[in-house]
Amino acid sequence: MFFGLSEAGLRFAVFAGIFLALAAVELVWPRRIITAGKARRWATNLTIVGIDGAVVRAMGLLAVPVAGSAAAAYAGAHGIGLFNWLAMPAWLETVLAIVALDFAIWLQHVATHRVPA
Repeated sequence: MFFGLSEAGLRFAVFAGIFLALAAVELVWPRRIITAGKARRWATNLTIVGIDGAVVRAMGLLAVPVAGSAAAAYAGAHGIGLFNWLAMPAWLETVLAIVALDFAIWLQHVATHRVPA
């Protein structure tokens, strides 16, 4: 909790603050001549943001955990993967898996900064 906000509330507060700041900047210093009405453009963009947020939340709650669990079950049933080949206590496999996944995420982060777009 940050300033009494949940994670979702904090994300929304940051989004709303940035949106309002950029909307104010657009009103004062537009980068181009606006041909469509602001209300229609903003309504369209906010609708896209809302749908995107709902889909990402649903994927995070449903699709990603289900796919990960299904892949792990399949690998376990078919003896695929390093931890299925090595005999280690479950607690050690869990710790090593978490470290390996965290390392993979860190490598992805490094790659996004080093590889030109």
